[in-house]
Amino acid sequence: MNQAGAGNVAGLLAYCIHKNYVYGTTSRSVARTLAKQQTVQKDPYYSIGGQGLLQNGTTTPFDIATLATPERVKLCSALTKKGQTLLP
Repeated sequence: MNQAGAGNVAGLLAYCIHKNYVYGTTSRSVARTLAKQQTVQKDPYYSIGGQGLLQNGTTTPFDIATLATPERVKLCSALTKKGQTLLP
């Protein structure tokens, strides 16, 4: 997760919200705020994040669907916190 940039985090948060791995307004707010940034909109990792793929610094992104549900929930929660640090 340390390698994930703002675009990938925003896309993954949208995925997490859609799959109901996170609840509440904080994740939605972070995802929306990040997605409004032009650099995020142009980031190719934004779209792969929306597919549940985490950019991990290798050539092959990590599919978070391979994790057990409790780990996906933890990852999505951690992505919300990381996203908050990336906000302008």
